[in-house]
Amino acid sequence: MPPMLTTTNGTGAILPADVRELIILPLREQSVAMQCATVITTGAHEVHFPRQTSEIEAQWAEEGAELAVDDISFDEVTVRPSKVGAITSASNELIADSSPEAAALVGDSIAAALVNAVDKAFFGALPAPAPSGLGALADDDVILIGTDHSGLDPFAKAVSDAAQVGATLTSWVMNPATALTYALLREGEGSERTLLGVDPAMPTRRLIEGRPILETRHVPEGLVWGVPEARAYVVLREDVQVDTSRDAAFSRDVTLLRGTLRIGFALDTAPGLVKIADISG
Repeated sequence: MPPMLTTTNGTGAILPADVRELIILPLREQSVAMQCATVITTGAHEVHFPRQTSEIEAQWAEEGAELAVDDISFDEVTVRPSKVGAITSASNELIADSSPEAAALVGDSIAAALVNAVDKAFFGALPAPAPSGLGALADDDVILIGTDHSGLDPFAKAVSDAAQVGATLTSWVMNPATALTYALLREGEGSERTLLGVDPAMPTRRLIEGRPILETRHVPEGLVWGVPEARAYVVLREDVQVDTSRDAAFSRDVTLLRGTLRIGFALDTAPGLVKIADISG
């Protein structure tokens, strides 16, 4: 059953179990960023990701011979989750008299706003204090492949090029309009058979090169991201909070509901992200 939006005479915080149902579960289920990347939950103010900057080589040697020491070097990517929040109001009559499902719609609006904010930041290039997203990466920081959207060869090349740097692509992320372009491709002239595969575990989900297509309006039309889940991180702080207050809007007889969370991204810990860009002109 949806959590109740109960109030007190002043201010209060929703119980942790209800915060999970109101915010955390919808965020994990609906955020495309969290579907394509590895999600790390932390109580720390910052998280450090080691980044290897040199490789060592194995050496062939005679039995009993010395192996030369080959030093490996690292630096690190530091993620400090940024705060994002949404606030709305609901009449006290709605909260007191309506069904739990109706009251939960208010919580749903908070969750939807946070999902939208997270995905917009992850796939975009928003100014601080928003975390830096995929859109802020320079072309030199990704594997860049051109396409005119007339076939699926760029996706095969993307899988191959990512494998050359040790990365395994796990999903394609694109705008719904771009996804439609690929969905309309056929095996040949006069054929009704699409080039896309179908996920047997989720028949409504389409596949390219065995990887699922994820859709979000926050990726520009014509652009496709090939994401290796093991090399893209979303860092979510544990202190997700939902607070209520009747005092701030006392004269209106409404309760204010505020949801806040802190989140950050690590997208440059290792090579492997693929950017398939439109070159059709």
